[in-house]
Order: sequence, then C-alpha cells, then structure tokens
Amino acid sequence: MNIGILEVENNQKDQETFYNIIDKDTNMVVGILFTVENHVVYEIKKEFRGNGAATAALREVTKKLHNPVLEIDINNMASKRVALKAGYALVEKDHKWEIYKFLGEEAKKVAVR
Repeated sequence: MNIGILEVENNQKDQETFYNIIDKDTNMVVGILFTVENHVVYEIKKEFRGNGAATAALREVTKKLHNPVLEIDINNMASKRVALKAGYALVEKDHKWEIYKFLGEEAKKVAVR
C-alpha cells in the first residue's frame, strides 16, 4: 500500500482537522484520521488493517503537528504497536489510558518508570 492522508475538513476555530487515509495507488479510502489541537485519533477499515496504513498515516500527520499526543486504551495492542512504529513513546499511564508522545528516534530510549 502507498498510503497518504487527504485533508477533508479544517475547523480552525476548534483546532480540528479531518483526513481520509487513502491508498494512493487506488485512491481508495482505507481509514480516517482527525486531530484536535495536538491529539491524534485514527481508525482503519477492518479489511485494510495489518498493512502498515495506520503507521504511515500517523507518521504523515505527525509532521504537521507540534508536540503530538496519543491517548490509547490500555487494551488496544494494535494502536500501541502503531504508536511505537511511528516514533512515539509511552510517557504516562493509568488504569485505563496510556499517553504517548512523539519522540522520533529518541522513542526507542524512553521507558515509563
């Protein structure tokens, strides 16, 4: 898959931006992604999961954000893998959520204590 993100709506007042995640080879929408301030949320259609689409889209949108943050349910193993592959590091956690921040190459060196 050759993944890209296509901005479909930008609400500057509320600092929200909505994107389609697309396979650039087929122009097919494979998922959605949106940002609220520096927080990122994404979802890939079931039939396209496991092909790196979420990781590629997250990497692309990360370039557009200042200090991006992910809040991931502690049971969502797939999203945790995506975050780590995209250069995010776990920086905080509680009984329900894990907070990841983008650190790029430094993410490999960071661990929650």
